[in-house]
Amino acid sequence: MVACPAAALRRFRTLHNLRGVGPCDPTTVQRLIDKFRRTGSVADEPKGHPNISPDVVAEVSMQIDEISGQTAHGSCSKRARV
Repeated sequence: MVACPAAALRRFRTLHNLRGVGPCDPTTVQRLIDKFRRTGSVADEPKGHPNISPDVVAEVSMQIDEISGQTAHGSCSKRARV
């Protein structure tokens, strides 16, 4: 096992016959190592919002409708009755 990112990068380039500076430098290797230790993977996180099932959307909508007609005291307001 290689102790530092620079040595790991040198070893990788030697094993794969890569010369010169590539897209990867020692700080990138260190970030990948840190990410792997933190998450167990070096894969990128999915972008955007997570998918929400229509069932969850309907359930939340029903709960909001139920709550919106009540005040903190438990009685209905005149506006909610209309």
